[in-house]
Amino acid sequence: MYRRQLTRTFGSVRFSEELVDPTTADAARAQYIGNHPEPALLALVLNECNAWLLDLARRGAEKESDKFILMASIDLVNCIAHAPAARRRGS
Repeated sequence: MYRRQLTRTFGSVRFSEELVDPTTADAARAQYIGNHPEPALLALVLNECNAWLLDLARRGAEKESDKFILMASIDLVNCIAHAPAARRRGS
């Protein structure tokens, strides 16, 4: 299950990044977020990551490895969102 969800996440990101028209790319991202099982958690994590990335950019401290932290954060949200209900309760 985890591997399948990770493949879906990367596929969604790749799809929206490869779209040439910015309006279509934004619509694809909005659709992904709108259909996410945990939209509030995803929005919180994306907001925090964006604030962190903006702070790095303001200080000129960006690194190539920052994208891995962003992807790991989104992956964690997806693991939580797509975990079977019994597992979420600790059963």
